Amino acid sequence: MGPTRGDSEQISIRPSPPYRISPHLEAYCLSGEPLPCVYESGAKRLRLLAGVGGSPRPFSVSIRSEGQFPLLQVQVAGGEDSGRGARSDAQSIASWVMSVDVDYMEFMRRTEGTPLHSLAWRGFGLRPARATGVYEALLIALAWGQEKPLRALAALVRRTSPSSSVRGEQFYGPPDPAAVAALGIEGLKSLGFSQQKAEAMLEVSAAAASGSLPSMEEASSNPRRAARAFAELRGVGRSAAELAASLVSKIPWGGHSPEAAARRISELLGSGYTARDVENVLGDYLGLAYYLVEYAPSGPGNP
Repeated sequence: MGPTRGDSEQISIRPSPPYRISPHLEAYCLSGEPLPCVYESGAKRLRLLAGVGGSPRPFSVSIRSEGQFPLLQVQVAGGEDSGRGARSDAQSIASWVMSVDVDYMEFMRRTEGTPLHSLAWRGFGLRPARATGVYEALLIALAWGQEKPLRALAALVRRTSPSSSVRGEQFYGPPDPAAVAALGIEGLKSLGFSQQKAEAMLEVSAAAASGSLPSMEEASSNPRRAARAFAELRGVGRSAAELAASLVSKIPWGGHSPEAAARRISELLGSGYTARDVENVLGDYLGLAYYLVEYAPSGPGNP
């Protein structure tokens, strides 16, 4: 019998304020659809299947509050290997995915007295979520921001991913590369992918199966190098490669070039910032500024 919520464990995480992430999840997830994480829009809850305590285990992260008094609540399904190690694993994964380590106040301090400070104020705590692994990040990047490819990705996850059910709720891991390969071009197209996207999905899955993708440690520590490696995969263009690298970057949204960031920031602020100017001011927060300019969802309270 699988674990139930009756034997689950709850963990509270209090990110440093200001903290906002739900606008990102609302904009880039399809509520209730596995990508492979499942975001429930109304409940502001993320469900995922990840390695906790040495084995894949269902757990969820609920956004209880944001802004100046943020609170995340992690709920981990019980299991034979429950204990301090499992609790620590779940907290680490949740903190990574929800970008708890991003110090937004440091970003605001770095921009103080510059035209970039208005950008920091407009974002006020907003940050992107991260992927749990390199393979997952590439699949997400190939479907990013477009409803039809995202729905095709959700169908692919349902067809090929390991999953676990807890009291009627499904939790999914990344697609199995061998199962993706078995579908072939026509099988992927039947799920809703275009010819080009299907070819890219097969290329990425083959690289994952062969172990030729950069490791998570390599990609997260040097996202720009990872982006160059991703761009060498057939069908993965520079934009998708940089996006995938940003989704697994330790520094916020770190897969994009300083030249791209400087160009977009200059367009927004009407200033003559060069790449060197932007890097000198922002340091490791260059990518976060680029995210706020290029990717941040629009709407009340958002840039």
